[in-house]
Amino acid sequence: MKLATYASALLALFMFGSMAIAQDAKPQPKPEEKKAEEKFDRGDEKAEKELKKAYTRIISAEAKGLERFKGDAKIVIDMSSSGLPINVPPQVGTLLWKSGKAPHFEPSGEAEKGPGGMDTSAMTRQAFAPFMSFVFGVEAWDTRFKEANFKFGEVPEAEKAEKDAKKKKTYIVVKYRDAEQPAETYALAENKVVGMAAKRTLQGQEQLVQYSFVYEDKGKELKIKEVLLTSKMTIPAGALPGAEPDPKHPEGEKKEGEKEGEGEEQPADEEGGIDMSVKLTEFATVGKAEICTKLEVTIDVKAGPMQLSIPASLVITNPKGNKDVSDDDLKPLDNAPKADGTGGGSEDEGF
Repeated sequence: MKLATYASALLALFMFGSMAIAQDAKPQPKPEEKKAEEKFDRGDEKAEKELKKAYTRIISAEAKGLERFKGDAKIVIDMSSSGLPINVPPQVGTLLWKSGKAPHFEPSGEAEKGPGGMDTSAMTRQAFAPFMSFVFGVEAWDTRFKEANFKFGEVPEAEKAEKDAKKKKTYIVVKYRDAEQPAETYALAENKVVGMAAKRTLQGQEQLVQYSFVYEDKGKELKIKEVLLTSKMTIPAGALPGAEPDPKHPEGEKKEGEKEGEGEEQPADEEGGIDMSVKLTEFATVGKAEICTKLEVTIDVKAGPMQLSIPASLVITNPKGNKDVSDDDLKPLDNAPKADGTGGGSEDEGF
């Protein structure tokens, strides 16, 4: 495998989905889908109220009135632990956001190319897309759950015997009217959203991504201080250096004169996974809203025998909101590349 291809595959491991509790860009409904006379079934009213009570405690810049945002931003991803000569230069640009859209990083100037002509700017944006939503906390309740169905989920067998009230969890399953938006299971304890699980698709492979949250308890409100994420996956044979099948003899094809059972064993799929820690360490006030101005991310990657710990960070300066952000400022949001690099739209779409 070429170095550039491997580096792209490595960074692709990071892009396993938008933070499900944060702002996701939702596809706009087609005109024929808008039927005012249809009343969407919201499910169990008690389950909805219980989730709403816990969810709305989490600080949300949108719920505090922030509708649009612009700030200078710098993204750093340190690939030195990969052992490969992959230098991803720090990316400097502008972070843009408005209600209903995922955050977008617009680079300043021409991006420096990486090994093999890699577009390190695009790779950095894609790799960091899942984290940028936490700059703004969570979506407002009425935005995220406008068309959602709620029901109580089953308590795992291992937890049914738990007698400590503080450790007991309630599970609420949320399904959305938009069939393309995955269902989510929220775990609640002591009137807090302590965890969430959802199925995401990475590189065409569906996997379960699990989230847990650490807060600064401010009484009525909870400020997100850290998000922990865990995802397991299967890495196809040949996706890692040294495991590539012989291109002249694809899997299942025998070499000339080779008998059944002879020849080297073909490489097998590898089990892997990603654990991430996203720490929100610095904050600023924009109007009545609070935003995070520094994210410190640690990405632990296990891919077969390879284990990496990759640090990354996002720093925002000169934050501006609402009337200080013009429509012209936000034009790059409408032209933002998709994750596959085509067309316009959000970088978060398709994960």
